[in-house]
Amino acid sequence: MLAVTDNREACSELPICRQLVQTSLLQLAQFLQPALPGLVAQSMAMAQVDFLCWGDAATLTRPCVDCGLLTGRFCDFCLASLRIPDEQWADGQATPLCSTCDNRHGACHFCRGLTWCMPAPHASTEPASSCSPAAS
Repeated sequence: MLAVTDNREACSELPICRQLVQTSLLQLAQFLQPALPGLVAQSMAMAQVDFLCWGDAATLTRPCVDCGLLTGRFCDFCLASLRIPDEQWADGQATPLCSTCDNRHGACHFCRGLTWCMPAPHASTEPASSCSPAAS
């Protein structure tokens, strides 16, 4: 009886076992080869990426409407062009909402039905604009 803890060592000592493993792997590869193009195409279709909006960093990085922190995150429930129509937005761009405010409230103040002045942007090179009351 052979007592070996490593299977590779056992196979090297047993030529029949090594041959069986090599033959099995070769047969498996030959069996799967005709199906691979279909499997790859199916995987690619399942991994399709949808773009919600497209633009440059200046357009997509905006101050959070709740706290003013510059962010690339957005509210899941509303479009920026409908909430803040006096600014230029990418097609389909949602209202900017930072992670902290999203995690704390779950939506921007517009969606929560709150009215307040949008805060000045943090770390912005532009001077803070005048306070705009949020539309409910």
